[in-house]
Amino acid sequence: MTERSKRKPAAPAMGRRIKELEQRLAHLETMLAEVRAEAGRSSGATRARLERVAEAVSERIARARDALGTSLDRLSDALTISRERVEREVGLLTRGLQAGMRAGRAAYRGGKGQS
Repeated sequence: MTERSKRKPAAPAMGRRIKELEQRLAHLETMLAEVRAEAGRSSGATRARLERVAEAVSERIARARDALGTSLDRLSDALTISRERVEREVGLLTRGLQAGMRAGRAAYRGGKGQS
């Protein structure tokens, strides 16, 4: 009996990567809060510079969150479509198998189509 090579499912790997990205974003948000706190304690040019850095980082975090959400939506849609395709294929194969079994039974019993 030949063995098929076993492939690991992609979903757990994707889930792991998504969690890693979420952890990175959480870390960046923590760092952003520290920069904002430091800006609040500072004054003059230092405060202005820290506020600009905080704003730029905040925009990047927002874009990364949006991109992650979009990717999750696309991944979810792809999984839904794949599942629907598999269910349709299984249904067709099941119907074909049942039809074949009926035809085989009929032929064995000397039913339809025999002269």
